[in-house]
Amino acid sequence: GADNAPTCGLDWATPCDLEYALASRVSEGDEIWPKAGTYTPSGADEASRSFHLTSGVGLYGGFAGNETERSQRDWESNLTLLQGIHILDHQIFVIRSVQTSEATVLDGFTVTGDMGMDVDEGYLTLRSMTFRDNTDGNSGPAGIMNIRGTITIENSQLINNHRYMGAAISSQSGFMSIKDTLFQGYMSSEGYGGAIYNVHSNHIEIENSSFIENSAESGGVIFNDESTVTFTNSLFYGNSASDFGGAIANDYG
Repeated sequence: GADNAPTCGLDWATPCDLEYALASRVSEGDEIWPKAGTYTPSGADEASRSFHLTSGVGLYGGFAGNETERSQRDWESNLTLLQGIHILDHQIFVIRSVQTSEATVLDGFTVTGDMGMDVDEGYLTLRSMTFRDNTDGNSGPAGIMNIRGTITIENSQLINNHRYMGAAISSQSGFMSIKDTLFQGYMSSEGYGGAIYNVHSNHIEIENSSFIENSAESGGVIFNDESTVTFTNSLFYGNSASDFGGAIANDYG
């Protein structure tokens, strides 16, 4: 099994604990390759109920455990889950990214079991990711919370997440580029933005993406408030709102 030895992680035969690897075994420009399986934070205290990304480090899932090159992995067949510790009425983000550099990458994972991830300033690239079955009973996002960060999302899917506002993404005062991504089955039944809640001078560019069967009180797909969003070559199907904006609700955008 994985351990916290100072020399762990040099090969597949001596794996590190994932939290230890992120905190102590990598620096800017390094990569971490977790073997397929389910990874859960230790949860000894509130801080350790989340995985904390290291600035400038690439975290890549989809490995069987015998590869020598990153190109040999298969993230669809070798499922690698980052799973939260769900405690009723006290949800915590599975992943936190705080003031990370442009080289920071999260690629090839499924995130599930609690709130998804929190990005607080800095940069992050999310690629070949799945966020599914995350939930928040209050007003936090179920998928991705972005505050003043710059995020690129590519070739990903955000499925069946539930919250009050912006079940997939809540983004404030930042920038997001989203390409080739599926948003499906999001529900903000009594709130704004079934998939995306876009506020406070935030800008989102969306290309070649699909929004299917998302719902909210206002803005079945997106609620846009004093912000901007552009869609290019994207599909909207079966989205709904009980009040207004079956797909898009725009307030001072």
